[in-house]
Amino acid sequence: MRAHGVSGFPDPSPSGAPNLETGPGTGINLQSPAFRSTIQDCRSLTPSAAAVPSLSEAQKHVAIKFSQCMRTHGVANYPDPEFSAIGYRLTLPPGLSVNSPAFKSAEAACNSSAGGSGNTGSG
Repeated sequence: MRAHGVSGFPDPSPSGAPNLETGPGTGINLQSPAFRSTIQDCRSLTPSAAAVPSLSEAQKHVAIKFSQCMRTHGVANYPDPEFSAIGYRLTLPPGLSVNSPAFKSAEAACNSSAGGSGNTGSG
């Protein structure tokens, strides 16, 4: 994906699936022509869904708890995760700056309370 022009595409997780997060500041726009073309070019390299374990209910609970924590700590428009067969995705709304002091403060507090598993760099 990176070789085909999607510079922000993450390395795969240990399961082989990418920890794909989209939205402002991620460098990944699922609607861009470059992304759509690249995903077609690289589809043959994608691991099969059967080989990727789904999230446990406990993992889903932690992801939801992290989103709730972010909102409690002042990031009012932080979204809930969207779950799929290969993990979850957070689509951050326009205008939400992951580099703002308020966001970073909330993220630090919530990573501590969630055991570090809610990192916005993974999804």
